[in-house]
Amino acid sequence: MSLAFVLGVALTTALPVAAETTTYGGGSVASYAAETPIDNGTIVVLTGKNSNEVRVATQKDIQNMFGVVVDRSQLPLTVTNESIKNETFVAVSGTYNVLVTNQAGNIASGDYLTLSSINGTAMRVGEEEVTVFGRANGAFNDSSVILGATTLKD
Repeated sequence: MSLAFVLGVALTTALPVAAETTTYGGGSVASYAAETPIDNGTIVVLTGKNSNEVRVATQKDIQNMFGVVVDRSQLPLTVTNESIKNETFVAVSGTYNVLVTNQAGNIASGDYLTLSSINGTAMRVGEEEVTVFGRANGAFNDSSVILGATTLKD
């Protein structure tokens, strides 16, 4: 069985920030190391002994989703550390762009989101998902700006 999905970006509020928040940012952002560079909008988990490093979240990490990689140029102030390998800014609360897919159907503003089958990418929460990453502040569907398409095989 193979299923085709589209991938795009939607403005999402990482819980526990109030759902009414619609401005970009406004949350807690910190700098972390990463083994390889990670794209903005990617959901990540903590890794490493001191929890000072992040990596792209996978389905096995769904209970440990930590935050979303944010564009440092969108932050009002950043303090960088040249010694941090692949310095990555991660938001754990606030309203930021998140990579999304229509794997569980179109996303409407207000829908709860969770991790999809595509590593680091969110989808609308269905009837079987119990872990929530955040809440959509915008819609995503087949007529949205699409970054790419993929086919998953079961």
